[in-house]
Amino acid sequence: RIPWTQDFKTGYDWGSGPTQQLTYGKGDGRDVKMPWELSRFYHAPLLAFAYQRTGNEIYLTELFSQIDDWIRENPLERGPNWMNAMEVGIRAANWCLALASVRSCNPDFHTRFPEWNSRVVQSLYEHAVFIETHLEYGPLISNHYLSDVVGLVYLGVFLKGLPESDRLC
Repeated sequence: RIPWTQDFKTGYDWGSGPTQQLTYGKGDGRDVKMPWELSRFYHAPLLAFAYQRTGNEIYLTELFSQIDDWIRENPLERGPNWMNAMEVGIRAANWCLALASVRSCNPDFHTRFPEWNSRVVQSLYEHAVFIETHLEYGPLISNHYLSDVVGLVYLGVFLKGLPESDRLC
């Protein structure tokens, strides 16, 4: 099990309580960026690329297992990994990139893993709705807003053909 909600430096775990009730923990030693960095899934495209290059399903199994575990352990708007749209957008973009890579070398992806695929598509759709309803746009447009928009573009392209996806890209 990967500790998706824990600061590995201090051991503090934000848990899976309602996101709006959580605090960042600035000044007390704990750092919410630790679970955020892990949950951004920068490693997902690397696992997909390793599968694409080698054909070894151990990489595919690991990618699927981690995404599935993340979805199970991080329900929508619960826990630290739903605290802002930037985190959601980065994660969504990395999942989309990884899964598009898997699709490119495994066209029967949907038929081989229908239940898993359905769970992931549902989660990605939740990611899209979350970002859209929590856009970080204000007087100072920052990297947060850019990450929100990039996440929506990736989601719109990846979810193309599903209801509402055309509106996202």
